[in-house]
Amino acid sequence: MALKDFEVRFAKPADRPYSMADGLGLSLYVACNGRKSWHFRFSWQGRQCRISLGVFPAVGLSEARILCREAHALLGKGIDPRTFRRQSRSPTFGCMLFRVFARSWLAFKLQRLEMVASREFKHGGRASTVIQIERAFEQDILPLLGDKPLVSITRADVLAVQRGIEKRGAFAAAKKVRTWLKELFAYAVVLGEVPLNPALYLGELAFPSEGGRGMNPCLSLKELPELLVGLGSYQGTRWNVYTFSYN
Repeated sequence: MALKDFEVRFAKPADRPYSMADGLGLSLYVACNGRKSWHFRFSWQGRQCRISLGVFPAVGLSEARILCREAHALLGKGIDPRTFRRQSRSPTFGCMLFRVFARSWLAFKLQRLEMVASREFKHGGRASTVIQIERAFEQDILPLLGDKPLVSITRADVLAVQRGIEKRGAFAAAKKVRTWLKELFAYAVVLGEVPLNPALYLGELAFPSEGGRGMNPCLSLKELPELLVGLGSYQGTRWNVYTFSYN
């Protein structure tokens, strides 16, 4: 039977170490000193193997299940998860590359989006968000950060991503990317992959759009009455379309 959050949280140490199975090879290992860690057991070339997926509470139950599914996906492709982990780390710094960690964060992000969608019935919005995130990573983030060791990425590196997006005038996209990078590195801090979040305070250095009057203008509360009056008197002629103004 699958574990529950409260079972993991309140698991107590005993005279001997023990494991609590969750399923699909995932289990919570409880040491005598109370330390809790996630283990994934699998069979590779006729041998029983095991890898660690992190320490609780830095890695929660939902995150551990995501990592477990990723390991199963590797096995399905004929890849040893242990070999993949070694190869996914920089030989210079001995730490995970950004593009590898980004996959893990995206899986976690998608799970959260699915949970929100199931509660609010916004499946279309979730799909749209997923497409936007994947496009942003492919177009703007991975080309600059993908092959860097996660722990070596600085504020200057993430600022360069923001500046590249702003340079083409996509200020709304830059704001979204700032949010996603901040979430990704916060996730990395919690998992113990990096000590600090380099994506914090990016908004303080963001270039504002031109008066907020770009392709998606925002109206102030003072402007709404005039807009409603204008809409009420609008007759649909070509002349009115070109002369109508919010100002």
